[in-house]
Amino acid sequence: MLVPYVTPGLAERALIGASVHAFSARVKHDGSLANQADLAFARQIPDPSELADSATVYALNLVWWARPDLLSRRMLIDSATALLFEHVDHISSERPYESGYRIYAKQVSHAMLCSDLDEAEADVRTLVCGVPEVDLMTARFADATVHALLLADCMTFGDPAYSAEAMRDEMIHLAFYDAA
Repeated sequence: MLVPYVTPGLAERALIGASVHAFSARVKHDGSLANQADLAFARQIPDPSELADSATVYALNLVWWARPDLLSRRMLIDSATALLFEHVDHISSERPYESGYRIYAKQVSHAMLCSDLDEAEADVRTLVCGVPEVDLMTARFADATVHALLLADCMTFGDPAYSAEAMRDEMIHLAFYDAA
């Protein structure tokens, strides 16, 4: 059993991002109209800055959860970044966003490699700017990063097509049941 290295407060902040990613993973696995509608609805519920923050905190949580030591975190981040850009290179509709992905990947990697979780959390907050269009893009990059992290560490998390919902449920458990 993997012991999470995240706080209930961070788990609660990650819930929206974890939920949206679970819907996103469901759409990647089964692109039915019902699943696409659920994903579109889930993305509309929070405001863009809240979604960007939550999805980024979710990515941070996954890295700290899976890899508590600095060297293994760096290896996971490098693997996930390589997978992310492999995806961007293969899908022509994603190529216009490549520089945004690179900026986001660099900033979030910097936060994930901090020496303690409080410092990392502070670094993540700089990724949210309050401009709805930019924050929606940040949320999109965060979601792609989460997918790459789950894919890069499928030995720990399991098949990304199914692990996203389990990770969301674990964030709910950490945020609400462990604090009670």
